Amino acid sequence: MSFWSIAEDIVPWVAFTTAMVMIVLVPVRPGGAMGIGAKGFFVASVACYMTGTTASIIADLVSLPDQLTTVVDAIEVLRVPFILMGVYSVYARQQLNDAVAAEQTVIQTSEMMESIVETTPAGIVLLDPTGWITFANGAARRLLDIEESAELHTLRTWGWTIRCGDGAAVSEPRSDFLDIVMAQQVEGLPMTVEWPNGWRRRLAVNAEPTRSGDGAVTGAIMAFIDAEPWRTFAR
Repeated sequence: MSFWSIAEDIVPWVAFTTAMVMIVLVPVRPGGAMGIGAKGFFVASVACYMTGTTASIIADLVSLPDQLTTVVDAIEVLRVPFILMGVYSVYARQQLNDAVAAEQTVIQTSEMMESIVETTPAGIVLLDPTGWITFANGAARRLLDIEESAELHTLRTWGWTIRCGDGAAVSEPRSDFLDIVMAQQVEGLPMTVEWPNGWRRRLAVNAEPTRSGDGAVTGAIMAFIDAEPWRTFAR
């Protein structure tokens, strides 16, 4: 036994001990990659390293039985799966954190878009393939005099009819927006809404078709403003 042989084992033992303390002191924060499970695997891996180093230091001082040496060698081999499990735990936690962050971003974006749709002064409606309204923001409900049935969750209008176009190109009156559901985009289309009692409202309409995965038109998103706001009326 010599001082140098013991020193050769003590130096890595001190290094492993320092590494274990550093791993234990790594804070576990919400949204962080390092979790309690990963810390446990890394600590177990370093402990397996230290088992072999500690046994080597003891062997420099006293003689160890062959059976104990075999057990120490087996424990030291476990450092590889432990460190791999720790790395995988960090990777899996980071993937989960990324998924949660992406979901929160989608929720925030959705809430922001909903706020924009509800606060804009323009009317915005969603149309199904037959031209019937499936969604209307606050401005659209005011401009088109739309009510929602709380029991049936449906939108109801007051028997108005619409005509699209202007001058000689005016379409036939309809009770839906089927003339808007088309394959191409619509910009600045004049539209006249007429109520059974003779009230009228002239609108300027933009529309964009919605499509399915195979490209078929499934409806439209329609936005419009009152083209003659000075002639508005209240029901």
